[in-house]
Amino acid sequence: MELNYTAEMHEQDLAGWFTGLMSNKYRAGQQEHGGRLWRKPMVNHMIEEIVDLAVYMGTHRVQMLKVKALLFEALENMMRADAAGVMPCPGRDAVQQAFNLMIEGNVDGEEEEELG
Repeated sequence: MELNYTAEMHEQDLAGWFTGLMSNKYRAGQQEHGGRLWRKPMVNHMIEEIVDLAVYMGTHRVQMLKVKALLFEALENMMRADAAGVMPCPGRDAVQQAFNLMIEGNVDGEEEEELG
């Protein structure tokens, strides 16, 4: 982040990002459910979406705990390598796995099919 990045800029970035996502999702929902969503019962759909959200949040939490452990391992290995004057750094694999987990959602870096 830039040093002069402000809370207001962050808020604007988030609002713009969310507006685009919401608009696309809304239009897809209108098409999927036959339009005029404001005139239809939504409780069952909300429950399904809430369950999906809980699964996604729990999965993301587990992934972030793995990232934390991998990065901690990398830092420990890098400090040991620095102290011993060893090159290449033995923490490289852990850093690569952390990067893969952040980008692809798994430590192997295997591209999985996007959620649809």
